[in-house]
Amino acid sequence: MAKTLIFRTALMITLTFLLSALIIGNVVSQSQPHCDSGPGNVLVLAREAYAQADIDRTFLLSGQALDLCAGDAQRLTEAETFADLLNDLGTAFSLTLSGQFEQAISEYRSVAEQAQAAGEIEIEADVNLLLGQALYFKHDLKNDFSDIITAYGTGIILWRQVGSTLGESTGLGYLATLYEDLYRYEDAITVYEQSYDLSKSIGDEPGQALAKIGIGASQFYLSQYADAKVSLDEALQLWMRLNNPSGIARTRMELGRVLASQGDYAAARMEFEQALELVGGDPYLRSGVLHNLGVISAKQSQFDEAITHLEEALVLRQHQQDTKGIATTQSALGEVYIELSRYDEADQHLTMALELREQSGDVVGMAATRNNIALMYQAQGNYADAEALYQLTLSDLPEGLAPLYKGTALNGLGGVFAIRGQYEMAIDYHSQALAIFEVIQYVDGIATVYNNLAFIDMSRGDLSKALDDYRSAQRIWQDTGNIAAHTTSAINIGDVYHQQGRYADALSIFEDALTTANALNLTALTANIHNAISASYSQRGDYGLAQLHLSVALEQSQAIGDRLTEATALSNIGHLYYRQGRYRLADEQYTSALEIVREIGARFIEVRLLNDQGASYLEASMAGQGSFVDVARQLYDQALVLAEDLGTQIQIGLIKSNLALTYFLEEDYDTARQLTNEALPIFERAGVPSLTATAQLILGGIALEQGDLESSYQYADTARAAFDTNYERPLLTLSLVNLGMVSEVNADYVAAIDYYNQAITVLESILNDTALDNAIANLTTLGKNTWPYQRLATLLARSGDLETGFRSAERGASLLVRLQLSTELIDYSETLDPELIAQERQLRESVNEHQRVLDATNSDFQAGRATSADVQHASRDLDAARELYISHLEHLQLTGGFLERELSGEIATLPQVQSLLPPDTTLLYYSIGTLDSGVFIISDTDARYVPLQTTLDDVNDLLTDFSDDRMGDNGALNTMYQHLFAAVEPELADTDLIIMPGASMRYMPFAALQRDDRSYLVDDYTISYTFNATSLVRQLQDGVPVSSSDVLVMSQSEVEGLERLNYADEEAQEVAAIYDVDAILNATESDLRAQFAQSSVVHIAAHASMEPSAPLFSAIRLGESDAYDGRFELREVFELGMNTSVDLVVLSACETALGNGTDFSLLTYSFAAIGVDRTVASLWNVNDESTAYLMEEYMRLRHDEHLPDAIALQRAMLYTRATHPEPELWAAFVLTGLP
Repeated sequence: MAKTLIFRTALMITLTFLLSALIIGNVVSQSQPHCDSGPGNVLVLAREAYAQADIDRTFLLSGQALDLCAGDAQRLTEAETFADLLNDLGTAFSLTLSGQFEQAISEYRSVAEQAQAAGEIEIEADVNLLLGQALYFKHDLKNDFSDIITAYGTGIILWRQVGSTLGESTGLGYLATLYEDLYRYEDAITVYEQSYDLSKSIGDEPGQALAKIGIGASQFYLSQYADAKVSLDEALQLWMRLNNPSGIARTRMELGRVLASQGDYAAARMEFEQALELVGGDPYLRSGVLHNLGVISAKQSQFDEAITHLEEALVLRQHQQDTKGIATTQSALGEVYIELSRYDEADQHLTMALELREQSGDVVGMAATRNNIALMYQAQGNYADAEALYQLTLSDLPEGLAPLYKGTALNGLGGVFAIRGQYEMAIDYHSQALAIFEVIQYVDGIATVYNNLAFIDMSRGDLSKALDDYRSAQRIWQDTGNIAAHTTSAINIGDVYHQQGRYADALSIFEDALTTANALNLTALTANIHNAISASYSQRGDYGLAQLHLSVALEQSQAIGDRLTEATALSNIGHLYYRQGRYRLADEQYTSALEIVREIGARFIEVRLLNDQGASYLEASMAGQGSFVDVARQLYDQALVLAEDLGTQIQIGLIKSNLALTYFLEEDYDTARQLTNEALPIFERAGVPSLTATAQLILGGIALEQGDLESSYQYADTARAAFDTNYERPLLTLSLVNLGMVSEVNADYVAAIDYYNQAITVLESILNDTALDNAIANLTTLGKNTWPYQRLATLLARSGDLETGFRSAERGASLLVRLQLSTELIDYSETLDPELIAQERQLRESVNEHQRVLDATNSDFQAGRATSADVQHASRDLDAARELYISHLEHLQLTGGFLERELSGEIATLPQVQSLLPPDTTLLYYSIGTLDSGVFIISDTDARYVPLQTTLDDVNDLLTDFSDDRMGDNGALNTMYQHLFAAVEPELADTDLIIMPGASMRYMPFAALQRDDRSYLVDDYTISYTFNATSLVRQLQDGVPVSSSDVLVMSQSEVEGLERLNYADEEAQEVAAIYDVDAILNATESDLRAQFAQSSVVHIAAHASMEPSAPLFSAIRLGESDAYDGRFELREVFELGMNTSVDLVVLSACETALGNGTDFSLLTYSFAAIGVDRTVASLWNVNDESTAYLMEEYMRLRHDEHLPDAIALQRAMLYTRATHPEPELWAAFVLTGLP
């Protein structure tokens, strides 16, 4: 049933009864009724009473007529007919009230026919009105209403014939209400105005008030808010004069709706609250007021209160079987749950609302609900379905009907096309929506359009206009009290500030917005804010904080199914990894995000992702991790085509800047300059100083390469000023390095040293602000971050300031190796959330289980029971499990405690190193740079610096040449000698060498470097490696005497899926015999874990598998046991305990030292980190037989002859070389730690 019709009917009957009693009290003759002709005839009086709706007097007079006319047969028959008609009419009315509409309609029609036959026009008139009511209750909005209109029209005409203004006015009220519920608001206003005029002509104030309510409500639906307020104010004055609580409540509710649509939420709430106090026991009016209180509470972001009010209204409407009201409240609940990102609940309510409205043919209601469902789809990134529903709304709504919902659909379509990058279409839709909203004065809609237009402004690079539009929207929402929408605008303004490089301002806005959004429990909004905050922190170099916010954003967006926000979070995580130099991880995140944005059609985001992915490949190339320039350029080209199609100017500028870098790396400086000069004015017009400065930095680099030092300096200095102002620390570091390089080339060494020192200060401020070990280690692989240390060390050393130069080199090396070898045992279980620890165990077990599945699948494949596709599938599952585990470990690191290493400010000094170096021992401390290199030669009595004519690129090329053919004689080892040792050797007085190789030189087999006379360094020198001077000093200070007791010797020669190690057991038995212990053959991981801490020497002869893409999972392959899977992985080394008493760990396996030289992927690093003094491991895959030969001799010499490890390893190499002369067979093993 229609709530408005029932309410108004009941109210009208009540008021007309009251009015008729007053009128009759004034006009009825004081004479007694009689049955004669003339005044006072009882039947005439009964008809007059009926016409005045005085039902009680009508029945009283009807009964009197039966008595008074008993002696007049004709008059008696007339009286009896009148009484029967009244009784039949009462029966029909009772049937209507009980919902038995079919029976009521039949009864009304019968009474109408009888009344017409009897000439009882008053009853015939009223029956037609009541028949229309019953027909309406029986119908729904999709049926033909002509029979109802006919019934009302007949009743109105008949009342007019008998001169009953009240009856005619009542009929007009019924008809107007019907038009209103059919959304024929113009017709409704016309009829209400006729009703008002009639009521006014007879002094019927209740009738006037009802008509004014009807006029005001219809004007509201036509969005004629000012006119509606005038009409409703008039109605309110009438009701207040009549002191009618129900009328006042009804009018205040309608006034509240008008005020809410005008954005005056506080005033609207006041009206609703006053109405609620007056509704009394009327369930229809109460449900209406509660519904509107719920809506206004949602507008004011009081969502819990909104849900409470709406659910209470829903219960009342369901009890009254108010189908239209139920649908309206279900739809409103759906809107609230969309705001709360509770999409499943929103979908449930909106689906119910749409079904009810489709069943009833409620065209306008369907439009409203479809718009809400489309909004939900839009929030979830389902743009195709959102567009379809918005278009359906536009096609189904009749012209001129419900402009509010048409404008909402147009605005929604604009948002869909904007996210796709089809900006002209988006602007057209938004403009149409704005025109509608301005005409109907719908302030929420106007603010929303401004917000959406600002998004397009930002996308196109017009940040100034975007800021103006966002502020316009924010002012409107501030005035209306819409906290959630106001917060959204604040976030958007913060995003503009971020684009402008005003990061402090942006962060301030974001933090305030996050507090508000959390208080309102707005999950989607908080996820977006976390994304925004992370971007600003990342730009400032606060990577730890950025990672924390991104983790929350990703978790929240995935929990609520917000695909666009999820893609944004993945993209930002990728960008964070990219800025940290973790390019493989960055590429994975970008790829995942691209899949989502292509699926949902978010072309603007796709451009950004392609550009970021290209930048990641480009940086990987610049960091020496491969040649990906062509891949990067292909991605940039794709992005540029799409960006030019979209017309997104800032993106076009960014892509051209990045394309310029690809040509710069290939020394095509003209093309690089042309592209950068095309990008620069785009950034300047957009008012983005950070991007302008980046372009200037590129132009400065080009000028430097071409010898234009003056231009290069000007560009770099301008960029430095911009980055310093905006606190963009990573780019500020680069600009300072460039200034240092220009000054250095210009021979202004004092200025160069100052710039490099400034760069180091900025860089270390970044590193000290984050707790990500891996992130920091990989961050420093970027040339721009290692340059200042190396260049400063070189300049200072060349000027004769060896001590300060050495300190600079050591500061850089210590960032690469953040090992605190004296760290106490970390009991992270006391500082971390137990749930996080439990999750770590679960994820670890998941990794182990997937590893077991992969191993079993590999075995099945070799046996012909599985396909290669099965193996690939199992491998992908394992990779996914590992990623989850690594991410959780990073989260634990960020939370604090787990494997955390603080950046130590205690850097070893040159005098400290000299005071602790053993006599006859020299430390060769290499400083390899991109321009030139050098080596500090340090003994206990002397220190000097020798320049080297080599670069980092030269070293990488040499390593590649050697690794391509280690068994051949390609001259690579001699070239290595010429580059790295020929200039050093004449300066050496000692034969015991400790080498700090630095970066990728950790792969360098110094023992096998070959002189021109074909002799090797191992012929004359003992060689050990150290991570850095600080680590060496600590080990020398805390060194443990060599002990031959408690030796653990173990081997595992057979691992499923790997080649059998034929000599591993023999090696283990020989070594065990040397120490007079039993070797553990077929050793398991449990054996290692059980006996490691009690041993001073641990010797493991087994396979090892390195995982460059997931270094935490590099593993020594032992046997499986009930408790462990046999893969003893790097991540598990720390479970062996900190500050162990183990003196030596020998990893007689394949590639156990292999890593990238700068990260924490190496098992040797891990063992050193838990306190092991010395580790012997291999640089490449080693031959099983020659390894056994070498290891047996090495262990015999250190035990039987008590030789220091460096000497024992040197002699073991010489011994092995006698029978295995190729360097690949004897030079693979290196000693790291104490010599």
